[in-house]
Amino acid sequence: MNEVWVCFVPDEEAIERSARRDNANLEKIKAILSSQMSNMERIKKANVVFSSLWERDYTLKQVKKAWNFLHERLNSKL
Repeated sequence: MNEVWVCFVPDEEAIERSARRDNANLEKIKAILSSQMSNMERIKKANVVFSSLWERDYTLKQVKKAWNFLHERLNSKL
């Protein structure tokens, strides 16, 4: 593994999406989220960070940019 890439959403959005997708109750969703690494913890460990709140086109642009930078860094080490 060369890098860690993270995609995050605020907890409120994650709860809303989980409730809509899984029809789970709020307590179960919050328990699952609390058992996971927080957004801040993931971001601190990441080399690249994305948000799934971004518009699709903007997200694709950011992913391509990060992918190209990764290739540049890898090629410079050869």
